[in-house]
Amino acid sequence: SYAQKYRAELLQSCVPFWLHYGPDERFGGIRTCLDRYGNVYSEDKSVWMQGRAAYMFSHLCNVYGANAEYSRMAASCIQFLNDHCIDRADGRMYFTVTGDGRPLRKRRGIISVSCATSTAIRKKTRTRSRPNTLPKRGRRAAFPNR
Repeated sequence: SYAQKYRAELLQSCVPFWLHYGPDERFGGIRTCLDRYGNVYSEDKSVWMQGRAAYMFSHLCNVYGANAEYSRMAASCIQFLNDHCIDRADGRMYFTVTGDGRPLRKRRGIISVSCATSTAIRKKTRTRSRPNTLPKRGRRAAFPNR
């Protein structure tokens, strides 16, 4: 069936690729500029991808059961977001940062980056008893009407 085919592709190709080539052991988070062979073509990191990866690895834990690698990758992305991807002056999130987390670009709108991030954090909190949340300013950026 198509469901089996897609599940196999996800769990036997896509996820192993990101677990092997994606983790940034030096600075945390996930490398986001990789070619199809896993070669890094830029050290810059997409903030949206940090949130999306945290969501996906947390979701995998929720769907397929606890997995230390998935949980570690999700936690690393969330920690990188908390530590480097929020402008503490106004609470908005950056769009791209350097590999070590220095800001490169911030969009005027907050929706795409903040939604990916807040969704990831909500998903991650379902995989553990102690929530890993954004600081107050980050929550305000992620949920501007609250």
